[in-house]
Amino acid sequence: MTCRALATALALTALTDAVSAEPPCTRYRVTPLAGPDCTSGAAASITEDGRVAGWIRITLPSQPEQSRIFRWSAGEGMVLLPMPGGASQGHGASISDAGTVSAIVYGGAFTGARAVRWDTDDVPAVLPVPDGVEVSEPGRAAADGVIPGRIETIGAVLWSGGGFLPLGTIGAVASARDHSTDIIVGTAHGLTQQAVRWRSGGPAETLPVPGTGNAWAMDVNASGRIVGAYHLAGAGSPRRAVRWDDGVPENLHVDGPYLHSSASACNDAGWTVGSLWYPAIDGAAAWDPAGRLVLLSQRLHPDDHDWTIVDAADINAGGKIVGTGTRSGYHGPVLLTPVAHESADLDGNGRVDFMDLLVLLGSWGLTSDEDPFAPPPSADIDCSGTVDLADLLRLLALWG
Repeated sequence: MTCRALATALALTALTDAVSAEPPCTRYRVTPLAGPDCTSGAAASITEDGRVAGWIRITLPSQPEQSRIFRWSAGEGMVLLPMPGGASQGHGASISDAGTVSAIVYGGAFTGARAVRWDTDDVPAVLPVPDGVEVSEPGRAAADGVIPGRIETIGAVLWSGGGFLPLGTIGAVASARDHSTDIIVGTAHGLTQQAVRWRSGGPAETLPVPGTGNAWAMDVNASGRIVGAYHLAGAGSPRRAVRWDDGVPENLHVDGPYLHSSASACNDAGWTVGSLWYPAIDGAAAWDPAGRLVLLSQRLHPDDHDWTIVDAADINAGGKIVGTGTRSGYHGPVLLTPVAHESADLDGNGRVDFMDLLVLLGSWGLTSDEDPFAPPPSADIDCSGTVDLADLLRLLALWG
């Protein structure tokens, strides 16, 4: 009996019902967005067409170390944006589909910290505030260029058309806005922090959480799904990633080696990204539309296996993710691009043969579902979470 015939017979013996193979599984290729000498920085936001904004720490000749805002695209690479008023520090960057970058800057002529925008001409414009106000901060720039945020003496606002619109909630910050539904999300600050949303110009609505501590909302997609985090009890208690569908909370945290989790962004397909941390090493996380956890460092393409993805800040409709990664001294902004990848060469000898079949059969039935923090079984060719008949069929299809 040939190897192929033997494998087919084993498959038919294992299950009587025919099972079609899953599509090839997704792995992520890692693109560092800064130079190899980068020791600090993060990519914070990505547009639907793949433009990125973030910050990077640099040292310029005869100047102290600075944190600068950047824009990146595949065509032009990294562009450091000019800072207004001699400001030397910036963070909290975002970029809208219209090309508007926003960030908070300080230093130089600013006694406090101010929200700034850069349109496609890259000219910085300090967002307006009432006279005498020293602190303002932007949230995530919306697709139409409107920027939610906060003004110190007013609370949550929207910047648009050269002015600002107060949202009527003192002490609140607006973090994100979906322009198609006009849903705005953010955090109200009082005796406790509460995750809130504003709908169609209405008042702030408090979003319930599973715990009793502080909570905040970070992003909203076109279906109204909101993501963020909450504390189980007081401010020092464990933090948990959460999402709200129609205002109903779902705890995304999975008990395991990480004490804390937080969700930072979601796309219109329902994928959520964020981070896990302490006491284990920090790690970037994604949750699929059903709420299942994916550890991004365990889903990298084999050519990028030596990267560690520390956090995930944003995800676009195509599934591209931006955040922070580390490798060989580099610690800075990265772009993760999903690619279809499967390999039935389980022993790494350059061909799919009987030895690979033995590896697969030796792993039969292994699953990663019981421990989402464990790397997937190497014989899980289709990344379904279990070594099963679908993997055997894929191995047969690639035999030789």
